[in-house]
Amino acid sequence: MKLSEDRDVSQTVIQHLKSLGIKIKNWKFHIVIVLSYQDKKVSGYVLFGSPLSTQAMYVLPEGEGTVPRFLVDACEVLSLHLHTEGLFRKPGSMVRVKALKARLEAGENCLPTAFPSDVAALVKQFFRDLPERVIRLELLDPLCRAQQLPEESERISTTTLITFLLPQINLDTLKYFCAFLRLLASRSEDNKMDTRNLALVFTPTLFPGWEGTKRLTVSTEKSLHLQAGVVQTLITHATEIGRAPRFLLAKVPPPLDCEGGCQTPSNTAEGDIRLDGDRQRCRRSVGNIVNGALNRLKTSHTPTAATITAAAVSGAVTPVARTPSSAKRKASVDSSQGAEFTAKKRLEKRLGV
Repeated sequence: MKLSEDRDVSQTVIQHLKSLGIKIKNWKFHIVIVLSYQDKKVSGYVLFGSPLSTQAMYVLPEGEGTVPRFLVDACEVLSLHLHTEGLFRKPGSMVRVKALKARLEAGENCLPTAFPSDVAALVKQFFRDLPERVIRLELLDPLCRAQQLPEESERISTTTLITFLLPQINLDTLKYFCAFLRLLASRSEDNKMDTRNLALVFTPTLFPGWEGTKRLTVSTEKSLHLQAGVVQTLITHATEIGRAPRFLLAKVPPPLDCEGGCQTPSNTAEGDIRLDGDRQRCRRSVGNIVNGALNRLKTSHTPTAATITAAAVSGAVTPVARTPSSAKRKASVDSSQGAEFTAKKRLEKRLGV
C-alpha cells in the first residue's frame, strides 16, 4: 500500500476510534512515526537488544508479512513441544539460557537441540530486550480503553482494529506470535497454559512500562488486568489482527488518480478487508481518454436550454444565463465548431487513433 493511502486509512481508523470515545494522542505525529518505519532498512544484525528493523527477517508464505527469523526458528522448535507443561511459565536454566544465547549470537544453529524451557525463556528475553516493545506506548491507553467498552463484540473488534496503527513490522511480528500462542493454548489440557495464563505471562513482555521491578499497587494491578485482557483478545482472535471492517474502509477517500471506483483489497470470509500489500489502482485506457476529451470538446459550446436543464438536474454544472446578440452567438458557434474539429484532429493524431 502506498504511504499516502496508508495515511488515509490510518486517519479513517483514528476518526472511527474517536467516535467510540478512544483518542490517539498526537495522532498526526503518530502517523508520521509509523509510516517512517516502512522505509527503514537493515543496518546490522544483532539478535538481542536491537530494534525489529535491524533483525534478520523471514518472509512468511502467502503474503503474511516478515518477522524476525529467530522468532520463526524458536516457534518451530517449540511447536514440537506443545504438550510440555508450563511452557513459557516455568523458567529454564539460567546457565543454559546464557550459553544458548551466546551460541546463537555467534551464528550457531543450536535451537533444535536445546531444552524447550530454555528456548521459551530466550523468546521472552528477545521481546523484553527490544528497545521499543512490540506494542508501542502510544497505543497503550487506547487498547486499555477498548477493554472497557460495554459489549464484548465491540471490545474484540476495536482491539484488533487498533493494531492496524502499529508499524508494519510490529504488526506482522505480533500477529505471527499471537497465532503461535493460540496454537499453544489449544493444547492447554496438556500444558496447563490457556489463553488467560499466556496473557498474564506475556503482558509485561509485549507492553511498555514494565521494565525493571514494578511494585504491585491497586493502579498497577488494574493496568495489568486490562493489558492482560488485550493480550488474551489478541491471542484468541489472532487472525483478525491488522484488519479493518469493510464499512470503515469505504470511508477512506479514493486516490486522486482513481476515477469510476477502485478495486478493493482482498476480501475475507467475514467481510473484512486485509490491508497488507499494494492496493490495486484503476487506470483509464487510451480509448477512454479520447472519448472523454471528445465529449468535453463537444460540450464546450454555449449550452442549449435542454442541456442546461439536464446538467442542472444531475448537479454536474451550475447553469449561467447568457444573453448575447444573435450575431455574436452565431460567430461563437462557428468558431467553437472549428476549434472542436481542429482539436479533435490534433488529439487523434497525438494518440495515434
